[in-house]
Amino acid sequence: MNFSTKEGYFSTAEFAKLIGVTKHTLFHYDKMGVFSPKIKLKNNYRLYSFTQFDTFLVLSTLKELGMSLKEIKSYLDKRNPNDFILLLEEKEKEMDEKIAKLTQMKKLISNKASQTRESLTIKGDHIFLTREEEACMLVTNALEAEDYRDLGIIISKHIANCKNQGLLTPSSIGQIIHIDDVKAKNYLKYSFFFTKINSMECQNTHHKKAGEYINILHNNGLFSTSDAYKKILEYAQTNKLILDSYFYEDIILDELSVYSYEDYTIKISVRISD
Repeated sequence: MNFSTKEGYFSTAEFAKLIGVTKHTLFHYDKMGVFSPKIKLKNNYRLYSFTQFDTFLVLSTLKELGMSLKEIKSYLDKRNPNDFILLLEEKEKEMDEKIAKLTQMKKLISNKASQTRESLTIKGDHIFLTREEEACMLVTNALEAEDYRDLGIIISKHIANCKNQGLLTPSSIGQIIHIDDVKAKNYLKYSFFFTKINSMECQNTHHKKAGEYINILHNNGLFSTSDAYKKILEYAQTNKLILDSYFYEDIILDELSVYSYEDYTIKISVRISD
């Protein structure tokens, strides 16, 4: 068999079909100087060789690793084993970072679904007790806020703090209020904004203690929590319970599932002192 004739070559349409792309993709790759036909005849007829299958697979692999055509061309023009090792190590690191973010996102989605289901099974403004494990929270000081504009600025700082710590920006941000402010009826005087985290190593952290908690689900909006706080204080007084220093507000239903702040459902909780 004679392997030297043009019978060993494929037209653009044939080669495109064999490797599962369009002719326009091959034209574009040729224009970018990344992948060109083996032979270009005078009539601009293009012929690709079976030996180019491996080359195209390499190009496809580099694209799947997230490289642009410009980056691929730069790499292929000076490829060597050492550079290939460095490239793979860099891409492995990028993949680890993506996996970590996807893991965070999966946990956020799971927690959000669980919280939403919980909100549909518990009667609003009904006291219930839970035993909770210790939790770590990334916090941003909110005591400097004098008005809603200040609160907006501090919330933006909290979101920036989350990003700086490598955390996904939460769809809802919780609030922490000191018991003295609750007793003084300053229900919107937040001490901190918080986001729950797994690691204990982040800066600006607050540790929510393990123990038994009094809880209430308030479903009449973010800025009308006074009745809920009063019910918790009355429950503690009636049952002769001493409360810890901080109340925690977890937003259970937000604008992902309801229309406005007035429709929010908030879980308010406080630890019973030992």
